[in-house]
Amino acid sequence: MIFIAVLFSFVIYTRSEGEGIIWNALAPSYQSFYHEVHVVGQFGPLHETHTVLAPLDKDVDQKLTPPTQWINVTVLGEGQDRVKIMWRNENLYFLSFVTPADRLCYMKGYGALFHGRGTELTFGESYPDLIKGGYESLTQVQLGREALLRAIHIMANYDPRITPEEDIKVAVLTMTIMGPESLRFNGVRAIFTADLDKVTFLSKDQTKYIPKWGLLSVALFCEKYDCYNSYLKSQMKKLKLYGETEELHGILDMMLRPQRMNDSGDLKPKETKPRKPKE
Repeated sequence: MIFIAVLFSFVIYTRSEGEGIIWNALAPSYQSFYHEVHVVGQFGPLHETHTVLAPLDKDVDQKLTPPTQWINVTVLGEGQDRVKIMWRNENLYFLSFVTPADRLCYMKGYGALFHGRGTELTFGESYPDLIKGGYESLTQVQLGREALLRAIHIMANYDPRITPEEDIKVAVLTMTIMGPESLRFNGVRAIFTADLDKVTFLSKDQTKYIPKWGLLSVALFCEKYDCYNSYLKSQMKKLKLYGETEELHGILDMMLRPQRMNDSGDLKPKETKPRKPKE
């Protein structure tokens, strides 16, 4: 019985690890890598031209419950530098990495996802944890091939006893922007893929959309199904986006799945609370 329980636990863990993708930082272009993430990350039909990620249960604690599948990416750098990174398949959250020495490192507070094994980092996955000023300070993070190679080297050789905390934070930031954020937003990807060997930085116009990815995903969905509400309209107005579908298509790449999208990619009926019977 003990053997069966251990085996069952192992099967669940390995099943959730998902397929592996190679991201070669020395490749002339990263286009094939981004394409592979789209293929692995797509859950159900496209929303028009957009890849839609797996459903996210709003009632589930993401610090305790693993995704149905991890998106595993092995990032190759110079020489022997390589690191395996893991993203949730519902939102592309970057929560852990594995060094060539098989050291598993995970963001602070996420130990339950990895059965308590590995090394807990001293910081979480949120931008305020990674950089002073949060997402507004992402304009300070260097992008491009050189920055990515440096990030890979730091992560591949990470040792909590000797690696400065600031170095590993910058490495995680670089990998997050050039990975998940560039898959969420066309403009983020375009800023460094136009010339990978050039040092580039995000603009303020690009960073303002980053914390609104979920909102923009819902807005794009609601453009098709006319399910805008007053809150969504007011938030879009603050971003100076006035219901222009073409503009939203240009901003977004991969979409967070709206709660009201069904498995077929269509609009779910609006939930109504049952009326209380008259006494």
